[in-house]
Amino acid sequence: PLASPGSFTLTSGPVVLPDVSAVGFNVPLFPLASLAVMKVADRSHARVGETVAYRVQITNAGTLPISSLHLTDLLPEFLDPVEGTSRRMADGVPVRIDPVQSGRSLDFSLGDLPPGGQAEISYRARVAPGAPAKALTNEATASVLLPTGDPVGGGPARAVVFIRQGIFSFQQSLIGRVYEDRDANGWFDPGDPPLAGVRVVLDNGMSV
Repeated sequence: PLASPGSFTLTSGPVVLPDVSAVGFNVPLFPLASLAVMKVADRSHARVGETVAYRVQITNAGTLPISSLHLTDLLPEFLDPVEGTSRRMADGVPVRIDPVQSGRSLDFSLGDLPPGGQAEISYRARVAPGAPAKALTNEATASVLLPTGDPVGGGPARAVVFIRQGIFSFQQSLIGRVYEDRDANGWFDPGDPPLAGVRVVLDNGMSV
């Protein structure tokens, strides 16, 4: 059963809605504001001391112009920004843009963006000494103001880089033999038996 128009009383008879289109079809097809944030890194693996280039693209997928666009990029520990490498693409030409850094957060002020417009920035970060051999994830978020003054956010967009410690790692491979030099000639001979469970101490203090 349905209720009669303008009433909460249920009825089993037919109900006529003369303005049904105002109720059923007044559905917005396009969002007023929508921010799409994409972030990529130029490599999937890096070693201590190497730099990683990041690129972040923000698209205004809504139907309204937006203003006061800010991109916030949160860097993980052991990933430090390289000063002077931040660029914004303007008419296909990279233009230097310096973010405001607070702790491990980078804030880029990107201004206004029309409907369908895009803003793209790039920067480099260096893998710091002591970085563990694991995945480092950093993420970017965007925030804007609509003409109504309402704030809108986008993201987060994430990029993952796996760290390889390389020559800076304390875990290295030692190649050679540990054996009993029975004939004391200073060389390994077929008759010299190998020794198991031996700790090898190097001249730099490292041991195996």
